Amino acid sequence: MKTTALFIAILFIVILMPLSTPVLAEQNDEPYMPTLPPSDLPDLNDDGEVNIIDAVILMQHVLGIRIITCEDKLQRADVNNDGEVNVRDVVEIFRWSIRPL
Repeated sequence: MKTTALFIAILFIVILMPLSTPVLAEQNDEPYMPTLPPSDLPDLNDDGEVNIIDAVILMQHVLGIRIITCEDKLQRADVNNDGEVNVRDVVEIFRWSIRPL
């Protein structure tokens, strides 16, 4: 029950928080999200995409339900590069997964 409530709270935060401010391209002022090399993507299930499944995997790690032991994945999971893997990284992966294409 506690896990479900935390999951719902995080989803609520993600929906209410504005998406990351897009960077404008100098040529045509079109918004775009910065791209990372494939080796740096927070693709935690190794399916080649960053999506909601990766956010759920990280949330399970943060909650202690299913611990990520692979050091490489833990480095990629620290999306905001603050040295910690926590709920802020989960929120960033949620944002990433719902970004407009």
